[in-house]
Amino acid sequence: ALTPRTDGAVVTWDKRQVQTPVHVTRHQPASVTSLAARDERTVAVTTADGTAYIWNALESQHVIELVNSSVHPIFSSVLHKEHP
Repeated sequence: ALTPRTDGAVVTWDKRQVQTPVHVTRHQPASVTSLAARDERTVAVTTADGTAYIWNALESQHVIELVNSSVHPIFSSVLHKEHP
């Protein structure tokens, strides 16, 4: 499970052990406003400062920056499944 936080962090949780997060990432100082998961790995993250990026949840790493701090908040994101 993924949780956005107002301190700019994205937290990954194991639903079987919810006491301790699996990973906490902090990409931006701005609040995370939305998360959209395409699958267990690919997550789109948007923030209050207008940043949008793709995050690999399994490897806990930043993949690609889509929009870099445009000052206008982004409040939602959508990912579509790839077609073979």
